[in-house]
Amino acid sequence: MVKERSLATIELVLEEKIGLSAEMVGSEAIGSIVRRRMEECRISDSADYLAYLQTSHAEWDELVEAVVVPETWFFRNEESFTFLGQYVRTEWLPKNKSGLLRVMSAPCSTGEEPYSIAMTLLEAGLLPTRFVIDAVDISRKGLHKAQQGVYGPESFRRQDTFAFRERYFKATADGYRLDESIKNSVRFIWGNLLEDNFFSDAEPYNIIFCRNLLIYLSSSAKKKVIGVINRLLAATGILFVGHAERSLFQDPELVSITIPGVFAYHRVGRVDNGRLRQQNRKPQHFERRKSRPIHVLPEAPQPVAISAGISPKDEATNTELPVAVEHRKTPDEIIKTLDTARSLADQGDLKKALELCEHVLEQNAAHVQAYFLRGLIYQALNDYPRAEESFNKTIYLDPNHHEALYYLALIMEDHGERETADRLRQRIQRIHQRAVNNKESSMS
Repeated sequence: MVKERSLATIELVLEEKIGLSAEMVGSEAIGSIVRRRMEECRISDSADYLAYLQTSHAEWDELVEAVVVPETWFFRNEESFTFLGQYVRTEWLPKNKSGLLRVMSAPCSTGEEPYSIAMTLLEAGLLPTRFVIDAVDISRKGLHKAQQGVYGPESFRRQDTFAFRERYFKATADGYRLDESIKNSVRFIWGNLLEDNFFSDAEPYNIIFCRNLLIYLSSSAKKKVIGVINRLLAATGILFVGHAERSLFQDPELVSITIPGVFAYHRVGRVDNGRLRQQNRKPQHFERRKSRPIHVLPEAPQPVAISAGISPKDEATNTELPVAVEHRKTPDEIIKTLDTARSLADQGDLKKALELCEHVLEQNAAHVQAYFLRGLIYQALNDYPRAEESFNKTIYLDPNHHEALYYLALIMEDHGERETADRLRQRIQRIHQRAVNNKESSMS
């Protein structure tokens, strides 16, 4: 089915303005959000909504709010904050008897991350006058909530954060209200990292948190944001990223911090007597399946990335140019291609197997099993960041894919994130139980 032209244009505008990738988020998900906005605006025709969107700044903001993913909580990825506190105590403070530690949190969502940074710096012995935290986000509603500093129980997901809640928050009828001293230590700023002049006159930052943003962006938007980060990160700065984003940073100046559970890079220098280093591992044998068999529900139809339906035009004549159409594989051909890839991987030809997976994904960017097989191959090559990224994409497309959850749990455990691994395994058990319940219901 050809995608509706108006929806395709909205996807293109979202990609151009905020970098959102329809391929990663899914055209079906974006279409659902657009239809909800149309209902709110009492507009039944998508072409009319597109016209309204292009003239209404308020509606554009509402659409952006709807597509932004505000998933966050205090001290998310606790190991990163533990490392940050140790770094400030043992490295930065001894070498900087005066001056400011400059920190950026972008995107900052509803404020849990920058406030976690502030509490970490205070606990590390840094006075409020010795640091500046700039928290940036494109969501005005998120920034408003962050500035209010009032949070519900869902923002405190780990038991070890309760001590911080007791120390820095006051329980009220509206929720847990943050102490004013912490609120005043963070500057919240509305901004878009894709803007050409984003923080063009800012001094470099010693610490930058940019986590779980790039996974939702198009390739061109990723490159632009990475360029902004490279411009703003100090010569010896530290960059914290999401666990699925490590493979996106290939700059030789950025040295991976290999402490378990810490997803970060240090520019040039070394920290903590050489604990920052790249790990060189020998390739492992390819393992197609390690998990126990499990009964799952039939796989739901997955959204397929379809072209925007807009043909290129000759600028001089304004006529549509012919477009070369590559032969698209049928579902049966895709199955045969992936079977061949599995066979090659079993035989040890991981490179050729990987090429076949990539070829499938070039034509069908939302193919669940291609992503899963790619993850297994990367894991066999000891390329854990790319394996993790592939398994995450598998789960994004199919939340009930128990095998991808299983392998992701193994990676998390290897990184020292035992609680995350446990949650993934509990999720597998819930999937199993739902499948059993459904099977019993169908038989009764």
